[in-house]
Amino acid sequence: RKERKQPAILTSEAPNQDIQRAEISKSKDTGLPPSQETVNFSFPQDFHVNKEELADLFRFLKQMQLVLAKVPNVKKTLEEMEKSEDPCIKLFILSEEISDNN
Repeated sequence: RKERKQPAILTSEAPNQDIQRAEISKSKDTGLPPSQETVNFSFPQDFHVNKEELADLFRFLKQMQLVLAKVPNVKKTLEEMEKSEDPCIKLFILSEEISDNN
């Protein structure tokens, strides 16, 4: 297993926060919910992208989107999951919500 280095972030905001805000504020109304709109921005020149980690992140986010689409009340489920620190309990709560929805 490879060790992955985490980039150090010295500020409280990610370096591209201002860029994202600017792009979002001038985007056209697409009729899509904000979570499904695409945002075009360019990374700062000193930002180093690890393409493998980025690909892993997007695969993970896609899987989470598919899982959470099966949960009827995501906010309530997340609040319930936050009450426990045990990952097994959290997964059990999530699986119960999904099975109740089927």
